[in-house]
Amino acid sequence: LPGDLEQKARNSALYRQYDNTKANGVARPGQLPGTNMKDAFEKEGETSPAPSTTEGTGAAPNMPQYDREAFHNLQDIFQADASLAQFISNLPWLADGVTEDEMWAIRDLGDIAQEDVSLVWLILGFPWLADDLTKDESWAIRDLRDIALNDLEYSKEIAGMTWLRPLHLHALSSVGRMEEARLEQLVEQAWYKDGLTDEEVALILVLSSVVTSEEIFSELMQNGHVRSSAISLFSVGDVNLYAIRRSSVPAYEMVFEVMGTGIQVIEDFMGLPWQKTDVIVFLEPERSLPEWDQYSGINYFTHIVIRDSERASEFRGILHHELAHFYWGSEDVPLWFIEGSAELLAYYTLHVTEQLALTSRLVEAIGHDTEYCKPHGITNIQEYIDATAGQTADELWQSDLADCPYILGGAFLLGMYVELGHEVVSSSLRDIYLMSESRSEPLTEDEIYRVFLANTPSDKQARFHELYQQYHGGPIPIS
Repeated sequence: LPGDLEQKARNSALYRQYDNTKANGVARPGQLPGTNMKDAFEKEGETSPAPSTTEGTGAAPNMPQYDREAFHNLQDIFQADASLAQFISNLPWLADGVTEDEMWAIRDLGDIAQEDVSLVWLILGFPWLADDLTKDESWAIRDLRDIALNDLEYSKEIAGMTWLRPLHLHALSSVGRMEEARLEQLVEQAWYKDGLTDEEVALILVLSSVVTSEEIFSELMQNGHVRSSAISLFSVGDVNLYAIRRSSVPAYEMVFEVMGTGIQVIEDFMGLPWQKTDVIVFLEPERSLPEWDQYSGINYFTHIVIRDSERASEFRGILHHELAHFYWGSEDVPLWFIEGSAELLAYYTLHVTEQLALTSRLVEAIGHDTEYCKPHGITNIQEYIDATAGQTADELWQSDLADCPYILGGAFLLGMYVELGHEVVSSSLRDIYLMSESRSEPLTEDEIYRVFLANTPSDKQARFHELYQQYHGGPIPIS
């Protein structure tokens, strides 16, 4: 798949499920119960491999899902080059168990090894692969895999440039997905021909996503205004900030201030290292925002697109919300919790930076509930879940209930924060994030309940249950 479709498909229960070496031909049977795809996509006359088991392979039967998948992928690499598999297994970021991003990185390296083992050795020369693997770096490996499958020699040339950062690799992959006519225009630009700066690389990433408006594409390509800044975080070092407009006004200073403070406050609340070394924001006036973007802001993971509003307080809140999605973007967590967490983090950042009271935000969130969700018979999260059961993501976003995950999820988390305190909610979000990153099955409503209960002091648990009933609804899970 092209990288953009790969990113969207990656959280689907169907993604990369066909594996004819496994029982019933299903790689992760827990996500597709009752499914049998054995030999479904094999050529006639070919003998299918025997199902693989953990017996005799060295993989423990109770090994966590991502560790087990990484182990089997390392076995495949071992067949191609034993020393390479040994080198990868000793990388520092695999020493503390395998995360989802690390599992995908191992799998992508295995795919590349099937094409050319020497290319994997080149990739492992990138200095940013020597320490902890971030989401950005995992996707950079995916980008190289996509390029290698299309043009092996070109990918070797790229991997030989060990100075390249994930940002450059994302851009190179984006160029490969660009429509031919637009690519022909791009490569003729003087700024493209004379070597790319980091700011121009950021511009290329945005250009690859401007898919409907020729006017915006042409103006950005010929006269895009890109500015950059940076902040330093104790956890990950420098984080590069980029802001892109078609116009040089208004000034960029406010944008960088909002980005920098937002990143630091959100990281502090989550208690987990920031995952992006390059944060790109494309600002476009509301009156000319492309029709494909019906919301005030969207996080594409490689960059954020946001309305360049004159209403500063609204702009700051939306930008903080989209920054929070660098943590909360996985479909392994219920939609109401994803959007509710981004809402809470946006409100909390405004509370820290502008002393806005969270109690007033809670009243506002409940007011939106009354105005928006209640007329549709939705008064809590469980009623929203029941009303939307079986709907696809597109159907949810196009329905009259599209804003309910933001409103109901935000009210749930704000209510917990105001009543139970910072530590309860901060610890719960951190635990839920780590759970979602360490396994392949989506989190359930019961698991979210149990995480909050475990982080709530015993003297506040009665109040927690009252709040849970009020904002979430449905039966209390049995202990």
